[in-house]
Amino acid sequence: MAPLTALIDMSTPGDKVIKLFYCTGKAQLGLALCSGTDDKDSEGSLQPPTQVGDDQYITNPSQMTSINFQGAEKVFALATDNPFKVTDRDTRNLAEVSSSYSRLGNVNIGHTTLTSCTDGDNAWIYFSGALFERQIGTSQSTQLIWTHDLWMNSFVCAWYDDQLGKRKIIYEGSSLMEYTVAVAPVTSTGDMQRNTPLVVAFDSGVIWLYYRGRTTSGEIRRTTKVNGTWGQAQTIGSAIITQDSQLSVVRANGINHLFYVARDQDESKDDYFVHYLDKD
Repeated sequence: MAPLTALIDMSTPGDKVIKLFYCTGKAQLGLALCSGTDDKDSEGSLQPPTQVGDDQYITNPSQMTSINFQGAEKVFALATDNPFKVTDRDTRNLAEVSSSYSRLGNVNIGHTTLTSCTDGDNAWIYFSGALFERQIGTSQSTQLIWTHDLWMNSFVCAWYDDQLGKRKIIYEGSSLMEYTVAVAPVTSTGDMQRNTPLVVAFDSGVIWLYYRGRTTSGEIRRTTKVNGTWGQAQTIGSAIITQDSQLSVVRANGINHLFYVARDQDESKDDYFVHYLDKD
């Protein structure tokens, strides 16, 4: 899997720069600076990688997630002091790997699900075995008991709905399931390939959900929720996502910017990561 995550560079006015973080071939934190507008990404966007800290390495395969929170960029990953140590009793460190290493807890080996969201004042990170929510800055973790059908090692996406004042999650069970934290009912939406990457963008009450479709070609599909109703899923005209890539989305300047690794990409090239602009 190619762990990656993206967020807006808040130090640049006009949301003109997006930071794409990823796991390098040496299990450290990579960074690419991408355009937050409809301009093309500049050549030489890849920046020198950063050591994780505390003699840790980012686990690969795994997932990464990131948020802008209280003026800081926070990137979370599953880390280990020995990427070659694999037994059924091993754990991985759930940790913040940006700026300085900070361990939040342990996750049993074999569980890779990871996502996060924030309302500006508080932030939450979600991880598995069973799906748990942990509030950043506290030691409080809560199991989300209505998500017992979570598919092992699947992807989860989360966002804070500022119009409803609720934390929302979409995860993979028997279908794609929409879940509101602290509210029991769960509704299903969409069609998907097993272990599909999931990402969501949210703006002014509109939700865009992206995932890998069920067909053998594995195209990226988009479905939109407006006024409480999910629309018909559509295929977007992007390069085919590789089977083991994570998917990330950032909404900037009225555009949904998607990042992922496409099939047969050359890892040595600057365009290894696809940056697709979904303007619909």
